[in-house]
Amino acid sequence: MATMDVSVTINQPVEKVFAFFSEPANNTKWQGGLSESKQVSPGPIGVGTKMQDTRDFLGQKLTTPYEITEYEANKKVSFKSSGGPITYAFTFTFASAGGGTQVTAHIDFEVGGAFKIAEGMVVSQAQKQFEGDFASLKKMLEAM
Repeated sequence: MATMDVSVTINQPVEKVFAFFSEPANNTKWQGGLSESKQVSPGPIGVGTKMQDTRDFLGQKLTTPYEITEYEANKKVSFKSSGGPITYAFTFTFASAGGGTQVTAHIDFEVGGAFKIAEGMVVSQAQKQFEGDFASLKKMLEAM
């Protein structure tokens, strides 16, 4: 099991950052390699909502179903994957920080399948990807 923490401060209010983050259609705008992100269960987003992402990672196309396990508007979103060669649990927290928003991600993931033999490379690439994604999120939201 690998664990990562990534954080960024975005010069926008928490409500604006959380609203953008909480809309699945926005995910492809700031997450590199992500070609599709969608809600697959009906109703408003909250605990129990099922989602699905499709992305290219290390030359492989991965489609990963996941479910929201915690949801507190403007404060916290947690979700856990339910399939795929890389399983994960994410927790994103949102906190006011000097007029902006501190966004922190805590990620626990397990590498399996064909990726298991290259686990070190997978972990390193994932860290770079998350850091780059957070930089993109910051740049995009601060330009709005």
